Amino acid sequence: MAYLNQMRKHSLLSILFTVVLASFCCGQELKPDTLLKDLDADQHPDSIFFDKASARIICKLSSQGFQEIKSKEIENIDLVMTGIRALENGFEFFNNWMRAGYTCFFRYDKNSKKIRLASMSRYEFGNAANDGSGNSSINLVTHQYIGNWNYYNEEKEKLIKMPVIKKSWVLPVTALEDFSDQEVEQYTYKCSDFMETLKTKMRKRE
Repeated sequence: MAYLNQMRKHSLLSILFTVVLASFCCGQELKPDTLLKDLDADQHPDSIFFDKASARIICKLSSQGFQEIKSKEIENIDLVMTGIRALENGFEFFNNWMRAGYTCFFRYDKNSKKIRLASMSRYEFGNAANDGSGNSSINLVTHQYIGNWNYYNEEKEKLIKMPVIKKSWVLPVTALEDFSDQEVEQYTYKCSDFMETLKTKMRKRE
């Protein structure tokens, strides 16, 4: 009887520990990423957050009285592999999954006094044969797109590296408060179109 009571006690303690640990981990995952960086060059630190609970990027600029500037909701985020990091002239939002991901670079525009999307990049590992693997980037200031992609040739059973794709591509100016998945989706679809067009031409020459 004493043995059974002791076993029940250990079981209850194990369950309690598991619940507490799960709650702690969940709390850590939902804890906002925070950066302090002078974005607007007024010699005072500004605050940048990625609020994982609401899936929004939030900035507070000292030159604007630390009023909140919020992005739209960003869907399909990973609580562990999504966040923000400081870069020399701004900050970067990154969103990664198992075999693909993207980054968005933001910086302060002194003319419009807004934080705007300056560039995006993405990568994919493709399928098991790495068909469709590669990476690309688009600079929204210079309007330059560069793509480095691969496709798998089933007849030759070989991964083919495609020539570098360079395009001039103008995208709308996007401020942080207007940013959402739509900008990334537009970039992704057009990027795939560039790749598939070149892939079709190369296959016709094989």
